[in-house]
Amino acid sequence: MDYLRRLEMTVLPWPPQSPDLNPIEHVWAYVKRQLSLYEAAPETLEDLWERVQAIWTNIPIDFLERLYESMPRGISAVIKAKGGLTKY
Repeated sequence: MDYLRRLEMTVLPWPPQSPDLNPIEHVWAYVKRQLSLYEAAPETLEDLWERVQAIWTNIPIDFLERLYESMPRGISAVIKAKGGLTKY
C-alpha cells in the first residue's frame, strides 16, 4: 500500500483478491471440475495443455451467460458482507 501511495495510485475499496468479484475464478473452477472427469491423469504437460484447451473452447455459452448475469448479485453480496465471505 505504501508503494501505491508513493505512486499516487488510487486503490479501489474492495477486497483485492475476492473470487466473488472475479468471474474468471468460476471459469477456472469449471475447467478443474472437467479435468477431474478424465479417468487417467495426463502423461505430459502437453497432454494437460491439450485437455485444458479442449475444455476451454467448449465451455457452454449458457454457463458463461449465467455467470455474467450473476455478477450484480455477487457484487451486492460483497458490499452487504462488507468484503467478508459470501455464498458466491
